[in-house]
Amino acid sequence: MGEKIILFDTDAFLEMMRENVEVINFVKGIDLDSVYINPIIKAEIQFKAINKRDLSVINAKLEGYPIIPLDDDISEKFSEMYERYLLSRRPGIADMLIAATAVSYDIPLFTLNTAHFNFIRELKLLKHSIKPLPRTKGSWFQ
Repeated sequence: MGEKIILFDTDAFLEMMRENVEVINFVKGIDLDSVYINPIIKAEIQFKAINKRDLSVINAKLEGYPIIPLDDDISEKFSEMYERYLLSRRPGIADMLIAATAVSYDIPLFTLNTAHFNFIRELKLLKHSIKPLPRTKGSWFQ
């Protein structure tokens, strides 16, 4: 994988789908081809669907984004990191799989939920001041 690859956390990707101007401008600055996700992120985004139409729209928006597969290295890193932080931080399993992906591939993670990740010393978090859009009624991503 090249140097310009960035793993987008679920929240950042959802904000891009919701056309958050700050996230769009950030993406323009890094090149859309640099945006990667993993199967956990894909599933978390799909989980926002409340009907078949939503799922179809989500899948269409996800199409074309490369997915980093969960492999043995990521699994080992996940197990190591999860055990290390389990008692002190009580991390989410999905968040730790996302972090393990970024650490295993030595690529930065773009997230709006830095509190979920800032304690992981070997993880490269992209610094920014982007805030999520206010939530509206209806489909989460529209």
